[in-house]
Amino acid sequence: MSMMDFLNEIRSYWTAEPFHPKAYPVITRQAGLQKSRLVSNAETGIALQEGFYKLTTQARPRFCIRYRSKMETRLMLLLASLLVFTLLIAVDATSVVLAISGIAQALEGDATASFWIGASYLLAMCVSQPILCALSDVFSRTTILLASTLLLGLGSLVCAETDTMALLIAGRSVQGIGAGGVTVLSYVTFGGLERRCGLKFLTGMSLFLAVGTVCGPLVGAALGSENTWRWIFRLNLPVCLVLGVIIYSVSDQTHESLPKRAKMADLDFFGISLFTASVTSLLAGLSFGGSLYPWTDWRTIAPVGLGGLSLLLFVARELLSNHSLFPGSGFRNHGRPVLDLRAFQGLRAATTFIGATILGLIHSSDKTKMFALLFFLPIYYRVIKSHSQSTTGVLLLPQTLAIAPCAGIVFALVEAAKLSYRWTVLLGWICTTGGTAMLTMLNADRSLSSDILLNILSGIGIGILLPALALSAKEEHADALHAAMLLIFMRYLGSAAGLIVTGILFQHALRQHLAGTAFGPRAGEVTRHAATLMHSIREMASSAEKDVLIQATEESLRVVWISMAALSFLALLLSCCALMLASGSKKASSGSRTVSQQYVTHPPQLELPEDVFKHHSEATLILDDLSSSSSLR
Repeated sequence: MSMMDFLNEIRSYWTAEPFHPKAYPVITRQAGLQKSRLVSNAETGIALQEGFYKLTTQARPRFCIRYRSKMETRLMLLLASLLVFTLLIAVDATSVVLAISGIAQALEGDATASFWIGASYLLAMCVSQPILCALSDVFSRTTILLASTLLLGLGSLVCAETDTMALLIAGRSVQGIGAGGVTVLSYVTFGGLERRCGLKFLTGMSLFLAVGTVCGPLVGAALGSENTWRWIFRLNLPVCLVLGVIIYSVSDQTHESLPKRAKMADLDFFGISLFTASVTSLLAGLSFGGSLYPWTDWRTIAPVGLGGLSLLLFVARELLSNHSLFPGSGFRNHGRPVLDLRAFQGLRAATTFIGATILGLIHSSDKTKMFALLFFLPIYYRVIKSHSQSTTGVLLLPQTLAIAPCAGIVFALVEAAKLSYRWTVLLGWICTTGGTAMLTMLNADRSLSSDILLNILSGIGIGILLPALALSAKEEHADALHAAMLLIFMRYLGSAAGLIVTGILFQHALRQHLAGTAFGPRAGEVTRHAATLMHSIREMASSAEKDVLIQATEESLRVVWISMAALSFLALLLSCCALMLASGSKKASSGSRTVSQQYVTHPPQLELPEDVFKHHSEATLILDDLSSSSSLR
């Protein structure tokens, strides 16, 4: 290996950008090489044996200092932009929830259209994430991040200026694609950072998330009327413009070792198409059932059946990728599946990803912040407790405020107290199970202080689980970047499915409770408009009918809380099993450690014979203190 090849190898590890030949004379001008014994670095995987050279940082010329400062500045700007995006998406998602009734009145939308204002956003986020993550390997991550920013801004513009519900739903779908790209690339960036820096980034994301979810309901309450709701989307436009300029300024043109055309051919287009069609068809069919069409109608059965079968085919194709039965062998040759579902073959890793799905089913993902709860808690406060829209926004604050310090708690437990991340996951599920179970005690006779206290514990639980599950996925999976993408995808898949499933449960329970009342003959029609139920009840003139609907709504909400608590308890049991399995594996392996583990096998491509630098006695390269800028790609 020549010296130029070696420098390219090291540089590409950190920045995925090879040395430019013009920089070569500058780099090799300063002294920085010495012979050394075995030198190993667990973070970089570089090991140099006796008789080889190692790179030192004793001499730090201006060129390298300027280069390091530039890379650190670019990394900090990118991370700051991702944190602001976290705030923006959280505010947008949580404010729109409280504005749905005002939007439906302004655009004359029915219950189904109102439902799709939120569902289309989640569905687009869920489907777009693995596709955009795969495209980021072809066009670089900053390019896909710029495209996602453009889509988020374009979708916001369409939503702000539309006069029809159909165009609004289309704009929300475009918004969802953009938000999905930003979200998955945020977690891919986390997967590329070293552990301590990654935990700090997760803590920052949780802090900005908490601020966004606190401000979101307030913004929705203030701007959620039928005359001012457009400003919720207009506020996104200047933020997207500024962040787009920042991202463009920190992006760089990398020198790819493989042409883009070859990388595009490496993508599994058949798998991407099958995945998109199956998930869209399945979730759309589930949303139709019981609201737009009866469950026995062919227009409900057909998309659910076709989507379910296509999804099973996709899963089988991913797990049995080497079998000749399945078409599209491109990704099998190059190792680029749409979703590497073989990660579920390990019980501990599978527990993490299943837990992320359950977290999405119950509380949704971090960026949309407990979408299922934010969909049903306003119904409780406005219908059962008869609070105003602004008061409802304030009453949602205790649960969202409880999230802010929890990421810091996880950071302290893992780094300072040296507690295993598996214990933090278990603690999160204990709090979440207890918190969702406590929601079953919400009723019309509870005081305001009691309502607030009953909401805090579930907020603490989800605040712990968000960073703990991300850290668990990174530690349990060999490919940290893919693990981050798969984790966030499973969350949003659970989010999209969870909103639909909990909506179905609520409608079914409401129909059952109204069957024996005066609403019995038209129970189906009443429950079909459950999405706009709180607005209809508040405008009812008859107090007797109003009391019947309030009582039925209270009992139906209790069914939703019980189902969430049961799912949380299931995840708690899975976490206990994973923890016991990990403890057993640790004890079994403790007696088999040998002295050979003290040595690190060095990559053969990094071996440097003594005569490599025969004509180059001086070279300097800064390796320490550089962030893992490979995540910038």
